[in-house]
Amino acid sequence: MARQDPETRQRILDAARQVFSTKGYSEGRITEIADLANVSPPTIYSYFLGKRDLFLALDLEQADSLRPEFDRKRAQILSQARQLFGERGFHGTTIEKIAQRTGYSKAGLYQFFSSKEELFEAVVHETAFRSDMLQTAGKAQEGDSLPHALARIGTAYLRLFDNPDYAAIFRLVISEAIHYPEIGTIYHEKGIGYAFTQVEQCLRRFHIQDLRPDLDLELLSKAYIALYSYAIERRVAPGFRSEEPEDEVLAAFLTDLFLHGLLPDGHTPQTGG
Repeated sequence: MARQDPETRQRILDAARQVFSTKGYSEGRITEIADLANVSPPTIYSYFLGKRDLFLALDLEQADSLRPEFDRKRAQILSQARQLFGERGFHGTTIEKIAQRTGYSKAGLYQFFSSKEELFEAVVHETAFRSDMLQTAGKAQEGDSLPHALARIGTAYLRLFDNPDYAAIFRLVISEAIHYPEIGTIYHEKGIGYAFTQVEQCLRRFHIQDLRPDLDLELLSKAYIALYSYAIERRVAPGFRSEEPEDEVLAAFLTDLFLHGLLPDGHTPQTGG
């Protein structure tokens, strides 16, 4: 075996300690350790038999106990990044600024997210958006009518924009997606696209014979969410405020309007089943 350099070995150990302490054993990667230590992966294997051997050399806690700390730090980064994106926009938010705000080095930040785009995707996907939709809209309960189930989803969607962080992300996408199409794609797939999916799944849960047979349910779900655009604009546009109905009242009205285009004249939708 070639002669080992003590300084290189220590640099590998220090990098491994940082990676394993943040990501845990299962998610820590030799390539990440190599990048942080400024060596090649083969160099690491010239000092250690493999990831397990390297992990044992550190005498760390059991890997299972490391994950909660990783999750805590990751949540902290997301929280600060969400604020920065809202304050400075996508262009004005850099990895350097996020690192400064969180107190991490850039190298430390890259242990959690590989790029600004990946971090933005996590911000969109892991805001209250998805959890609020699940909690408030949920699945159509047994005995729910189609109008009631749809209106619950619409109400949940409206209330997302009462969250200042989410409203700021929405404004960011509207203003910057023309220059950064990738953020529009992320917002559609990880954000508003989830609302479309909830509506489509709701429609499919009801007897398909209750609806006109020529309907494209995917397109239909987008049309339903589009009905809320005006109400959303009133919430997110600065200075654009006026009296409007309560969320439940507005959602019930828009749902009734929507369903008149789906059902045969005089037909009442059956309850879910």
